[in-house]
Amino acid sequence: MTMKNGIKNKKVILAVCGGIAAYKSIELLRLLKKADAGVRVIMTQN
Repeated sequence: MTMKNGIKNKKVILAVCGGIAAYKSIELLRLLKKADAGVRVIMTQN
């Protein structure tokens, strides 16, 4: 899985709801940071 150069220097909000989404979001976060995106993670209360 790779990111396009279009994400570089962009700001992204990664919303995590729970369950498998929380597990998979770690890989997505890693790829976004590797592509030089600014990432803010928000989570639901539950």
